[in-house]
Amino acid sequence: MCGAFQPISLLKELERAESVLDSLLQQLLRLYDNLEPVESNLRVNDFSLGGMIIPGSLTEIVCALTADLKGDPIYNALESLKGKGLKLPTIIKGSDRSETPVTCDSIMKIINAKFNLKKTRFIVNLRWSSLPSSVDYDNVVILGTRFFQGNTREITRFKNSLKELNLDVFEDDGEFGGGLLTYRLTNFAKDVDSIKVLELTLSSALSEKTEKVGEILEAITAT
Repeated sequence: MCGAFQPISLLKELERAESVLDSLLQQLLRLYDNLEPVESNLRVNDFSLGGMIIPGSLTEIVCALTADLKGDPIYNALESLKGKGLKLPTIIKGSDRSETPVTCDSIMKIINAKFNLKKTRFIVNLRWSSLPSSVDYDNVVILGTRFFQGNTREITRFKNSLKELNLDVFEDDGEFGGGLLTYRLTNFAKDVDSIKVLELTLSSALSEKTEKVGEILEAITAT
């Protein structure tokens, strides 16, 4: 007769073990939730300490994902502009021209951790590219219009400020209209009306002109 009670006893032991495992799982989840922000901050600090953030205006941010590639024209321009006394935006450099999801995630975490979005006014994804020969001159910039955010009047004002630098400004909602990073930036900032988000592509010839690159960066800060 005693054997009849063994299944009941075994079931109770299994239920007790399940309860213990569930409790351990909940503790692990709480530990993970506590560690995740710490890990994120460490990654941001590593990014910053690695020299990938160039301090500047806290209300304007430029993401330049080729600016940490030695020999890249944006890298060369930023190196040459050091110590010039220009009023520049904060620049987040990268070495990922393809804008992979992992890199975009890191950029978003940095912006979220380092900047007050309610005070940020302008975020620009700055790129360069070889353009069709008909427009690949040393004064051409392309304003991406596939993904962007901002008041039309303010965007027009910025566009006009580029024209005042004797630049030809084209708009494109196709190949140069906006990649993954610009898409992520616009989604990230969509609930903050005061922020403009744009993608700006320089012609390859223009990206080689350090002085003009500096003027464009100053125009971003002044807008």
